[in-house]
Amino acid sequence: LTSEQLTVRCECLKDSITMTLFNYIRRGLFEADKLTVATLLTLKILVNDGRLEANESEYLVHSKTSVDPGNMGPLQEWLPESAWAKIKCLQGLPCFNRLGDDMQTDSDEWSDWFDVENVENAQL
Repeated sequence: LTSEQLTVRCECLKDSITMTLFNYIRRGLFEADKLTVATLLTLKILVNDGRLEANESEYLVHSKTSVDPGNMGPLQEWLPESAWAKIKCLQGLPCFNRLGDDMQTDSDEWSDWFDVENVENAQL
């Protein structure tokens, strides 16, 4: 085998082993836990592949909160304080550094989005 063929073969084996392992684990889980395990496995794979920073994954998994989130402004009418503390902590990531300020500026639009039943399908 050439080094390129070996690299391709190793990637194929890694994918196959990952899927086999996931299927064995999945069989022993309650239905409610399957999505959680799939998400954790996906995040770990993304971190290992260098497509996601470990600290970004940590924010999602550990649900960190800010000790002193500050003033909520117009958001206090509809946003729970616990969510505001998490948003302020999330601003520690470069891609979310203006999220809290943007939410305060466009409070009405964020409120509409917050109230959508299928938020994953809503347009931002």
